[in-house]
Amino acid sequence: MVEATVTREEIPQILSDIVTKLMAKNAEDRYQSAFGLRYDLELCL
Repeated sequence: MVEATVTREEIPQILSDIVTKLMAKNAEDRYQSAFGLRYDLELCL
């Protein structure tokens, strides 16, 4: 999978990392709960 920052340089790296984690093929590499996702999204603000 191509990272979002490769195709769109204006996307912040942290947001690209979140999207990559959300789309991970292996379930153990994805967020285990919505709380983890919420925490990382709050870091973007």
